[in-house]
Amino acid sequence: MHSFFKVITVFFVLSSLVVADNDSQVVRVEIATILWDDTSTDEKFPFKKTYSLIEEAVKLNKNEDFSPETDFFTVLPRSYHKLSDALDIDKINEAEFLEHVSWMQKLTSFDDSKYVLVSENQSQCVVRVFQLRHPRVNTKCSRGPKSLEDTEFIIFSDGVFRKLESKNLSLSKRADVVREHFLLEEEKRVKLNEFYYFDHPKIGIIIGIFSI
Repeated sequence: MHSFFKVITVFFVLSSLVVADNDSQVVRVEIATILWDDTSTDEKFPFKKTYSLIEEAVKLNKNEDFSPETDFFTVLPRSYHKLSDALDIDKINEAEFLEHVSWMQKLTSFDDSKYVLVSENQSQCVVRVFQLRHPRVNTKCSRGPKSLEDTEFIIFSDGVFRKLESKNLSLSKRADVVREHFLLEEEKRVKLNEFYYFDHPKIGIIIGIFSI
């Protein structure tokens, strides 16, 4: 399916959402990553052994006893998700939905913001949420070659970012072979309380930023 029609497919099954924007400093970010495995495209993609997606990224904490007021960059329970209610997955036959995560963070300037790791298996994806005059989202998503081997991971703990002692501890080692490389890199100005789709013929990201 052509990427234009995939965008139409995704957005026509999204239900109506609140569109009011505000200046709330703390926001909730919700993201789902997608694979389009059964779609065809005339676009040609390079073959690579490795690719460096990003130098540094935040790994989300997993804490069942979290406090929404203080535990930023911590995976939230599924009860916080809004995408599941807004999107009828059964109507998008070509899509395979992978990671679906949500967390809270401060809406800071670009220089004070961090890339957050949201997917590291079938696709490797990071997102950066920040504010200039308006909220913005920068996405980087790679599929095919190794893309996180050189990434330094950090966590948010006790109000500060700290480096993890072991780099890429949870990443599985794959054979060093040449693979077709699919790369999604895009930045958008967004409004709070809306979902946005970042499109690519083979991979995609749906993201929403919600005021608290």
